Amino acid sequence: MKKNITALLLAAAMMLSLAACGAKKEEAPAVSEPAVSEPAASTEEPNVSVELPEVDPDVNVPAASTEGPEADVMPEVNAPGSEGPSEPVTPEVMPEVPAEPVTPEIPAAPEAPAAGAADLNAFYLSLVDTYGENFPANMNLCDMVEMLDGFYPGLSGLDTKQMMIYQPMMGAVVCEIALVEVANEGDVETVKGIFQKRIDDQVAGGAWYPESIEGWKNNSRVVANGNCVMMIAYSECEAVVESFNAIF
Repeated sequence: MKKNITALLLAAAMMLSLAACGAKKEEAPAVSEPAVSEPAASTEEPNVSVELPEVDPDVNVPAASTEGPEADVMPEVNAPGSEGPSEPVTPEVMPEVPAEPVTPEIPAAPEAPAAGAADLNAFYLSLVDTYGENFPANMNLCDMVEMLDGFYPGLSGLDTKQMMIYQPMMGAVVCEIALVEVANEGDVETVKGIFQKRIDDQVAGGAWYPESIEGWKNNSRVVANGNCVMMIAYSECEAVVESFNAIF
């Protein structure tokens, strides 16, 4: 019996508790979201203070003139890629230090005849002018060292002031002249011996043809005046010798 009563009491207590909970739920007030208020925009301008540099009243600053041709104009500089000419920029160039001049070596020119001395080349040209085509000695052996040493051995080794040796292109023609001025008087006899050997070699068969050999034998001379020596093999050799002696 007691158990039943206890159970009833517990059931009644539970019913009361449920009823109380339902009443509390109905009485709870609605929760509203809080309103957010935006701050009003300020219409006042911010106070910004700018400090200007002090100007010395005693210093006169000229104002830029905008009138007349003498107005100060700032040069216009074109930006890269813009049209129109731009002022050339002259780079700073360091002055070059001139190098010491180098004097080129100039080969010594052939020694010209001294004043009053015989000009052997002028004498040769006078023969060409006088006899023309009949004086065909026009090939200078001095330009061909091997031939010079073969025909006049020992001559190129002497100290000479003037030297020219001409012969014709055809060896059968008897027309050969050798003109030499030696620097040393003692070499005159040496040159005369070299010239005479040339004549002897031609007479001994070097001239090949009988007529040529006879021409070298009968129409050749070796003469000397001072330090100048001439060998001539030519049909007019006597006239040439006379002209040669006349230039001294």
